[in-house]
Amino acid sequence: MASYVIGDIHGCARTLRRLVARLPLRPGRDRLLATGDLVNRGPDSLSVLRWAMQQENDLICVLGNHDLQLLAAAWDVQGFSRARALKEVLQAGDAERLLQWVRTRPLLVQDEESGALLVHAGLLPAWTAQEALTRAAQCEELLAGPRAPALLSAMRALEAGAMDGIPAELVEAAAFLRVVTSLRIVDAQGAMVPSFTGALKERPAGTRAWFTAEERRTRRQRVLFGHWARLGLMLRKDAWCLDSGCVWGGALSAVRLDDGRIFQEPSADGASSP
Repeated sequence: MASYVIGDIHGCARTLRRLVARLPLRPGRDRLLATGDLVNRGPDSLSVLRWAMQQENDLICVLGNHDLQLLAAAWDVQGFSRARALKEVLQAGDAERLLQWVRTRPLLVQDEESGALLVHAGLLPAWTAQEALTRAAQCEELLAGPRAPALLSAMRALEAGAMDGIPAELVEAAAFLRVVTSLRIVDAQGAMVPSFTGALKERPAGTRAWFTAEERRTRRQRVLFGHWARLGLMLRKDAWCLDSGCVWGGALSAVRLDDGRIFQEPSADGASSP
């Protein structure tokens, strides 16, 4: 069995179809992994979601921050922008089924054969793989249940520093959710530095990319992630970034996990405006 890891798709359905057609996939034997952010910004989030659901057992996709934005829009959670690119999904006749599929996606997955970890954005240096997987499972249970809107609301409250009255369980889960869907850089103590979106060389003084931290406890597991389009396709021994900026006019990338072979398809969906 071969595994192919695909970067952030962001509604670029035409490019996705072309890339997948080029992959030497063996139906029922090979597997696709996706770094999340299936939706938003691109022109056809609805087609991308329908395609993903049709893959059934051949696709493993983790949740990204834009996938959470879709759920927040559906549940009318305050503090999230109401992106126009998501309206087609929310107004679709199968919206309820699509949203149920999205909310039950994992936040972190470990590949049984290679031990690689799949996440949308990153992991804090202090976390072990097991600790992160345990916390992910707890957070996934909340997202799949009736407290999911409250969890997303808590995440926005955490960002605003307004946590009074929010149960400790939700605060802890919201902090984890924020990291795995938004992390790019950390400070000298290994804490997340929020709101940074630039290139690696543009990071503030005293900060580091999360995957370069010497104290990182997941160095023995290769971490597969997306989210950082300004970083671009990057294949280190212990970390692969798969976001090559398709929605910004770049390319959609896939990498075969077994041998690191790269497959790229130039954007066929037009460039989104920042």
